[in-house]
Formats: sequence, C-alpha cells, structure tokens
Amino acid sequence: MDRNMLLELMVPIAVFTGIVLVLSSIVLFARRWLEPSGSVSIDVNGERVLDAKAGRRLLWTLADNGIYLPAACGGRGTCGQCRVTVLSGGGVALPPEAVHIGAEERANGVRLACAVRVRDDMQIVVPTSVLDVHQWSCEVVSARNVATYIREIVLKLPEPDRIDFSAGAYVVIEVPPHRIDFGDFEIDDRYQEDWRSSGLLELDSAVDASLLRAYSVANPPQEDDRLVL
Repeated sequence: MDRNMLLELMVPIAVFTGIVLVLSSIVLFARRWLEPSGSVSIDVNGERVLDAKAGRRLLWTLADNGIYLPAACGGRGTCGQCRVTVLSGGGVALPPEAVHIGAEERANGVRLACAVRVRDDMQIVVPTSVLDVHQWSCEVVSARNVATYIREIVLKLPEPDRIDFSAGAYVVIEVPPHRIDFGDFEIDDRYQEDWRSSGLLELDSAVDASLLRAYSVANPPQEDDRLVL
C-alpha cells in the first residue's frame, strides 16, 4: 500500500474520530452545566421544609423524607395518583401529565410528582392524608401457589405495628436488589409439571436496583398484623 492510499484511508478516519470527540465533549459540557446540582429547599404544606438534592424526581425526594404519595404504577407515570399542587418551582407540566390532569387543574399547579424534577426551591401542597402513610420492613411468612402462575405472598408487620386499611386498598412493595433462581421456588406438586414444561424453573432474575410494585391487599381488615398479597 503506497503512501497516498494510506493517507486516503486515514484522513476520513481521523475526521470521523474528531467529530465524535467534539460531539461527546459538547454533550458532557452541556450535561455538566444544564443538569441541576447542589441542594434545594422544598416547602411542604407551609409546615415543613425539606433540604433535598437537586436533580431527582419529586416523588422519590418526598419518599426519602418520609412522605409517601400513592403511586400504584411505581412512579412510571401511568396511574396518575401521585398528585401534588406546585405553588412555585417545578417548571412547566409535561405532555404525559395531560393524560391524567385536566387543563384547569394544570393551570392551578396540579402535577404528578413522578414527572416533576427537583431543580430549584419549591413550594408544594400534598394531601394531608399521605402524611400518615408509613413504611415497614416486613418478614415474608409464606409464599404459595393459589393457581398455576399466581402466588400468594404473606408479609408480617414488625411488632407492635398494625395497619389500618379498608377493602380494596393496596400497598406499594419495594423489592431490594437481588438475584433469584426460579428453580429454588417451592412450587406445589400439582403445578410442577406446568412450570417445568414452560421452562420457568430454568429462569433466573438479577436486579441491580430496587423495584416498586403495587399490590392489592387480600386479607380482611381485622387481620391487621399482616399483609396478604
């Protein structure tokens, strides 16, 4: 290969590499200067001021401070339940929020907490009912099949706590990072063949971050020391 041919090959490669490096630098520079950082304050109901890290979603920022808004979808913006009223800060409502919040409510500052990114100081109003919502670390008492692919999970609340709920209520379960081999599940004998033939026992699940899932509470309200899901 002569020198001219080598140059013809190297010049386009060098130009392409240079363009990629320039674009990457622009993206990194923009991310550094445009993404919020530092701490901000969030005034909740005019009664409590939270010191929060900028950049996170409002739903998770409130949860970190013991304020748990309903979010049956786990914060993915599909249930429309995590409503708050933003009096200041929070930016403008995003298009997906219009699916759940009417124009009049949006004009009055109603937002979905899962869609609001904390960027600067904020004033918000949350329903007073959510201030009594609690978080527990529960013990898994049992897990059994009630149908081929449906399992009943029983969780025991820590003593002496009790839960006050009505029929039709749901809870949001936070599952920590984990790795599970489906072959380790205890499956009733009558369902074993179905699980084996469908290949489920050969699967495994590896999760590196916590997951949130909403489940209806199946036990009667008088059984207030446990949750049946």
